[in-house]
Amino acid sequence: MKENNCKHFGECGGCVFDKIGDEAYQKAKIDLVKKDLAKTFDQKTIEQSDFIWINKYSRRKAIFHINHQNKLGFFAKKSKNIVEISQCLICEVEIFALKNKIEEFLSSFPQKLFIKATITKFDNGLDLVLSLAKELNFTQNQKLINFAKTQNINLSYQINDGDFLPIFIARANQIYINNHKLDLTSDIFIQATKKGLEVITNKIRQELILRQIKDLKIADIYAGFGAYNFAITDLAQKITAFEGSQEMIKILKQNLAKNNLNNKIQAINRDLFNQPILSKELNNFDFIIINPPRNGATPQIKEIVKSKVKNLIYISCNPKTFTFDSKILLENGFKAQELTILDQFIGSNHSEILVKFFR
Repeated sequence: MKENNCKHFGECGGCVFDKIGDEAYQKAKIDLVKKDLAKTFDQKTIEQSDFIWINKYSRRKAIFHINHQNKLGFFAKKSKNIVEISQCLICEVEIFALKNKIEEFLSSFPQKLFIKATITKFDNGLDLVLSLAKELNFTQNQKLINFAKTQNINLSYQINDGDFLPIFIARANQIYINNHKLDLTSDIFIQATKKGLEVITNKIRQELILRQIKDLKIADIYAGFGAYNFAITDLAQKITAFEGSQEMIKILKQNLAKNNLNNKIQAINRDLFNQPILSKELNNFDFIIINPPRNGATPQIKEIVKSKVKNLIYISCNPKTFTFDSKILLENGFKAQELTILDQFIGSNHSEILVKFFR
């Protein structure tokens, strides 16, 4: 069996492409993205796109479902049947190694107690969240604590998708961005791969340096926990982070205080789909970074084109909604300067897209 072939392909529903990383795989993904982009962008822009490929074993979060024999796996395609796996070309190596240890550990527990295991590789260690069907007894709880100590991991559990209950916290979950250490929760939404985040932040930094705008004021729209903000603190006079999730804003504010950046970055909680930032508000900014959810940002894009802002970076994980929003930008005076396609979701039909717009 070749190194690029997963022996579970066709049975496991985790991937839609076999032979991850080879030329045929890359061509298929390029063709998929180009088909979507062709609805909006001219052929020259598409052909000059920069395709960046992420290596195998790079996904920093994996959700393993647990069957009635306490074996871990992924769902079969279009099914709730759990496929036990002994190999995965997608996950970080440390994640899969912990998966195997969890499976061995759970063999001594009652069946049907555990539902799934979510493992995240942060920059300073592994985090495990176990989903349970019911409360643990004292002995079971102690066994989990000892397991977490032995593996040197953070461990929490939740019952029927309820609140996260920490069992053992070896350290704060952290990712490192531009010499800043950000404390994050176990259920945080982060970029799928470490390299993917580095590529995106480097692209943003390059654009800001190129523009050479004095006293730069930036609006980061759909900011999440502020990853891009922390990446560019040295390049801007003021950054305003707009985000719809109160929990994300709370995490962002805590990290701003920890890194002494309250005078540089302002965090604002706002329902951006129903209450987009109006054009007159956007006129206070020189540059916009926008990274909306999969359903796009059409209401916000319509306000951007009415504003005086001339520079915009749009980051998207959904080519279909991205091309729809891009059409609005292009029809209202914006031009696409550079288009980057990032194979962040390896093995799937999905890609991350970053485009620099100006007018």
